Amino acid sequence: MKKSCVFLWALFFALQAGLVFAGIEWQTKTVFKSGEKETNYILSHLYAQGGNVREEFVEMGKKSDPTRKEGGYWIYRSGANTIIVVDPEEKTYMEVDMDKILQMGGAIAKLIKITITNPNVEVSKVESEILGKYKCDHYLIKTSYDIETKVAFLKSKNHVEEIKEIWATNDIPSMELAGGFKNKSFKTGMEDIDRLIEKEMQAQRDMGFVLKSITTQKNTDKKGKVETNITETNVTDITFKNISDELFKVPAGYKKIDFTSPEE
Repeated sequence: MKKSCVFLWALFFALQAGLVFAGIEWQTKTVFKSGEKETNYILSHLYAQGGNVREEFVEMGKKSDPTRKEGGYWIYRSGANTIIVVDPEEKTYMEVDMDKILQMGGAIAKLIKITITNPNVEVSKVESEILGKYKCDHYLIKTSYDIETKVAFLKSKNHVEEIKEIWATNDIPSMELAGGFKNKSFKTGMEDIDRLIEKEMQAQRDMGFVLKSITTQKNTDKKGKVETNITETNVTDITFKNISDELFKVPAGYKKIDFTSPEE
């Protein structure tokens, strides 16, 4: 379930910039930390136009995620709810249905009996700042909940507190995402999890183009042990240009493989 939420947030950050009047090209660097130690990073190059988005994975620290390979890329097409994961090295692609990912997470949650209680989401706006040449609104989204997991005779209970800082600008004109991505109600089939996802998505709508975000999550177990994870994403090298629609298509001759069976 945690990986599904990370995938969803990464997608949301990548998709929040389709433009009405022109295309946009930019870079992001996302750094992951456990405590103060950097555990991974991803350097991406992105393009967006008319609600279509392409994210190319330029460089990363660890290569454990098969959907994010150096030299590979994601495509999100206007009007769809599917991520196309393209592997130029293997000349293959797979279509990842976002609803199915969340439903899989919900099925796992039912299997191992995940229960979320006391969910709370608070949004506040602090003093505006300038990042580069853009005036940004600075938001704080505070999320907290208790999560209990039961697998056979094993049971664990954690308290989760998350602070998400977002710097977003309205100086870069953005459009509603194709297919209503921002306004879509993602469902896992697990009522507690769905309510939490909806609260978090609602808090992030209509903030503009996100130039920077820092997410700090603290997990406290029943013995009081605290684990802190930090994710920071920065956007750089923004340019406006007309972008060929070919960038948002799978090259001819690539073989389609199944998302659940990459070895097909």
